Amino acid sequence: MARKIQQLKHGKTKKYINSITLIIHKMAQTETIPTKFPEYDVKMMDNLIQKGIFISRSDLIREAAREKMQESSKVQAYGDVLVKKMKEEGDFNKIEWKTLVDIYLKPDFKESSMNEAEKKAIRKLLRDPMGLLRKQNGKLEITENGESIVRGYIKGLLHSQTL
Repeated sequence: MARKIQQLKHGKTKKYINSITLIIHKMAQTETIPTKFPEYDVKMMDNLIQKGIFISRSDLIREAAREKMQESSKVQAYGDVLVKKMKEEGDFNKIEWKTLVDIYLKPDFKESSMNEAEKKAIRKLLRDPMGLLRKQNGKLEITENGESIVRGYIKGLLHSQTL
């Protein structure tokens, strides 16, 4: 800190204190991750940057990644709650779910090898409004939505073993 004393008129002195404040930010170590985007997405990014919403493409991508990671952690926490609830209520033991998993895991699954409870579960699944299962050319097929549900069910079942 440097001090200056200045002589004013009438013999009075005035003190000036010049100071420099250093603010030191520790920068987190960063890593460069090369990525490619479709041209349409890049144009949308540039449009947001021109509107002043983001200062650069990097800023936009970092912000989007942070939001997605926060969202995923919230979904995971909510998923943990749902898995606990399913475990407590016995949803993992429902015949419909077990049958759907069997069909998913065994592509050569045949209706003729099912017992009456499984056949009833199949009829129920075929009518399900979410469209989990369909019959095509006399063969049972899990729909894309059904596959997604089954994968989530299996993950939940595996996760429940850790709770």
